[in-house]
Formats: sequence, C-alpha cells, structure tokens
Amino acid sequence: MIVFLARNWISQRIKSAIEHEYAEKLEKFRARLKAEHEIALEKIKTSNTQTQAVQAVATASLATVHAAAQEKRLHALETFWKETVQMREGLPTYFLSLDILRPHEYDYMLTKPDTDSAIARLSHEIFAENLELKSIDVYEARLYAGEYLFSLFWAYRASIGRIKFLMMQGIGEGTIKDWATDSGFLELMGNVLSPQEVKRFDELKIGRINWLLNTIEGKMLSHSAKIISGEASAAFGLEQASKIAASASQLEEEQRAQQQNSPDESKVSR
Repeated sequence: MIVFLARNWISQRIKSAIEHEYAEKLEKFRARLKAEHEIALEKIKTSNTQTQAVQAVATASLATVHAAAQEKRLHALETFWKETVQMREGLPTYFLSLDILRPHEYDYMLTKPDTDSAIARLSHEIFAENLELKSIDVYEARLYAGEYLFSLFWAYRASIGRIKFLMMQGIGEGTIKDWATDSGFLELMGNVLSPQEVKRFDELKIGRINWLLNTIEGKMLSHSAKIISGEASAAFGLEQASKIAASASQLEEEQRAQQQNSPDESKVSR
C-alpha cells in the first residue's frame, strides 16, 4: 500500500513538472510570436508609410508633368488656330466675288475695274509671301498638336494657295477656269474630306470656298477638342495625316514648278 501511494505521488509530481515546463515553454513561445508579430507589423506600417510617400511624390511629379504637357498642348492648339484665322482674314476681296459666281461666270471678274486692279497687283511672289508662315511657331507646335492637326492646317494653306495660283494663271490666259476641277486640288480634298463631304461639295454651285474652309476649320476645332479632353493622342489619324501631307506637298511642289516656268502675272497687260 505504501509502495502504491509513493509510486502515485512520484507520477503526479512528474506529470505536474512536465505540465509546468510545457506551460512555461508555451508562454515563451506565445511571447516570442507576439513580439515577432509586433515587429513585423511595425515593419509593414513603416513600409506602407514609405510607399505612400513615394506614391505621393510620384503622383505629384506626374501631375506636374501632365499639367506642363497640357499647357504646351493648349499653346500648340492656339498657335494653329491663330495662324488659321490670320490666313482667313488675309484672303483678298476677290475671293468673295469668286465665291458668289458660278464657274462659267468667273470671266466676269476680268471685266470689273475694282476687281481687276486688285488682281493685277498680285504676283507669284506676293501670294507666296502671304502664305509663308511668319514664324516657326507652327512647326514647334506640331510636336504637341500631332500630325493630323498639322496636316489639316497644311491642307487649308495649300487649298488657299492653289485657288490663288489658278486665279492668276487664268488672268494670264485670259480665262479663269473652275478651280474645283483641278486634279491636284481634287486629290488633296479626297484625302481631307469624307465621301459624304465630297458629295456635298460637288452639289454646291456657289459658296464653295467658304464651305470648304469652314469644313476644314470644323475638323481642326473638333480634333483640338479631342486633344484637350485626352480622347485623341498625338498618333491619332497618322495614316490619314500622311496622305494629306503627301498630297499637299505634291500640290505645292507642282505649283512651285509652274511658278518658275510662268511669267509674272503682275506684269501681264490685258
């Protein structure tokens, strides 16, 4: 009996010692986990704070860059529109007369003294100077406005120049032909206008110059609005812009060659 009680007592003491040791180890393990968790949490908080700071700096930097780029885009669009308005306002008065006459009535302008005196003063050098850009602003603005807007501006400029040239050519020949049937002009307009717009243009009998310039101006304004809103990028309409620029360039090159081979109409007496 004494042996049994002693054995039970020893067993209980061993069990209690083991449980106490496990309890101590468990408590130490919990304390270590808690400490590691707090350290890790602090590291995460520090990392998040640093990340947020970097993001804030990056966001502020991007916002600054975007604001600067947007300002340059707006300036570029203003430059194109300013040059366009100057060309429109610089149109000679005989353009108004040309626009209210049907093609078979163009020669009537050759008989009007007031129109005659204005036209007679023109020369290839004069109207070439009128169409010459006053500064390189447009070429600098091209970077931010994009190729499509630049091509529309170039087509606008080339159209006015071609009509003027054909007018002066008609003076030298004694008869003014319909500028809208010129092959170079038609190719240019085929790249600028949609099929529906070409059809509308062909249906017009008078007011064709004003309609044409208004249509190209409308395209320039519409595309400018898309650039401002971010809807259009600098690469927008790159293929169409290339076609417009190519036809406008070819038209001006042919016109320049014709000018070199033609007498100065300002010296033509009729």
